[in-house]
Amino acid sequence: MNAHLLTDLHVHIEGSMPVEDLLASSREQNHDWGRETPRSIQRRFRYPDFPEFLAAVRSMCRLLCSPEALMRTSRALSMMLGAHGVAYAEVYASPLIYHRWGVPWNEVMDALEKGFEEGERSGGATTAILLDSVRQWGASAAMEVLDLHSRHPMARVIGFGLGGEESVELSQFVPVYERTRSSGLRTTVHAGETGPASDVAYAIEVLQVDRIAHGIRCLDDPSVLGLVRRSGTPLDLAVSSNYLTRVVSGIHPIRQLLDAGVKVTLGTDDPTLFRTNPTVELRRAIRAGRLGKADVDQLVRNGIECSFAPPRLKDAMKTSADRIERSLT
Repeated sequence: MNAHLLTDLHVHIEGSMPVEDLLASSREQNHDWGRETPRSIQRRFRYPDFPEFLAAVRSMCRLLCSPEALMRTSRALSMMLGAHGVAYAEVYASPLIYHRWGVPWNEVMDALEKGFEEGERSGGATTAILLDSVRQWGASAAMEVLDLHSRHPMARVIGFGLGGEESVELSQFVPVYERTRSSGLRTTVHAGETGPASDVAYAIEVLQVDRIAHGIRCLDDPSVLGLVRRSGTPLDLAVSSNYLTRVVSGIHPIRQLLDAGVKVTLGTDDPTLFRTNPTVELRRAIRAGRLGKADVDQLVRNGIECSFAPPRLKDAMKTSADRIERSLT
């Protein structure tokens, strides 16, 4: 099956630094990873549990903490996605991390803008930014993200979301999401990955999010699964991520979710940290979820329909999807 994804709606800049840059930055900063090779670093990217994965993300953020590194990584991400057939991506970025570590917000955002713009000019994926706040930093940090964005607006920023430790209650973020919606930004949240099905329900009913990253724990509660289906809230899945953080084993829940009529998209999450790309991710999903051609076609269509892309770009991607489907029949 030679189809490819046209969108990636669940990918983090913090997990996308190319391995060669990662090793070079590690050596410059005397980080432990600097002693690795491109082959041996892959063994580092195996996680006994989710906290170990979050520790790897923190290390990656330290290596990214300069405008130059952020610019190179955003350009490389756009180019990598484009090389694998992705026309449009929505990339989570956590500028407050670097801002708190001494890189001014506007320098962080300018670096991302320059990198994505250069990538697009060189044939990479068209890229939008989802501002990502760290859930364990609480509602005050999320409000700070919105404050800084309001003082330094950027057209490329189209949405806001939460990532991080799902043991932190979502209830404190209700004012954050109310403000986000009133500002015109679209909304996502990471929920139902390591956290309970009830978080998925809360995200839909109270936070009123447009999409949920992961959300697979909705399968633990039939009433929540029914809510996801009835509401039409898309779940942005990431197969490699789920296996490598040991959230999933066996047949991937993408199979059950598609069968249940849930709108599912497929993304790479943290391509470097999970040793994946859009081509690999789709192949893993096909294998792990026992997907057929109709399932893959649905994933591609869902990615287009559920994106926050402007109508003209959606229409262009639909035309591409039609052409790909005809070539495979």
